[in-house]
Amino acid sequence: MSGIFIIPTNTCFGIWCFIKDLEWYNNIYKIKWRNFNKPISIFVDSIEYLEKNTKLTTENIKFLENYENPWTVLINIEDITDKNLLYNISKLQNNGIYKKIAFRISHTQLQQNLIKENWIFFLTSLNNSWEKEILKLDQLPDNLKQKLEKYNVKVLDKNIYSKQSFSDIIEFKDNENVFLRKKA
Repeated sequence: MSGIFIIPTNTCFGIWCFIKDLEWYNNIYKIKWRNFNKPISIFVDSIEYLEKNTKLTTENIKFLENYENPWTVLINIEDITDKNLLYNISKLQNNGIYKKIAFRISHTQLQQNLIKENWIFFLTSLNNSWEKEILKLDQLPDNLKQKLEKYNVKVLDKNIYSKQSFSDIIEFKDNENVFLRKKA
């Protein structure tokens, strides 16, 4: 499977491509009018991935496992031990922006199956970068619809599983939970 896809997350609709698809990665930036200096999150199948492939502590993992809201965790690149992921990041034209990696965890069977079949992928919200997140596909602005058609973006699931429109962003610094963004 290759290309760019739309999939619902536990927050909003996301646009994504597999990590090895460098051309499609670059096209996500074009579709969203996203600043090429802004990294895209990595979507993995489970929290076990973070346990095995990062230097998060047992306490950090337990905190994430028990956290009630949708979350994204930022991890310094030097605290990531997955050599395959690091290799794929190094192949990106804008690889220097990935000082920290934002990780999201899959939460549906479809997402987990896609990752098992094709490995991890890049994921970002489906919206123009300066606009709010999209919770219904009929909310797509015309300019974004045109770009999605131009790049033959496919919708894999039209059902939204949203509790809130964005994830809380968490980083662990000196054994403290630092919220960079949090639902009020």
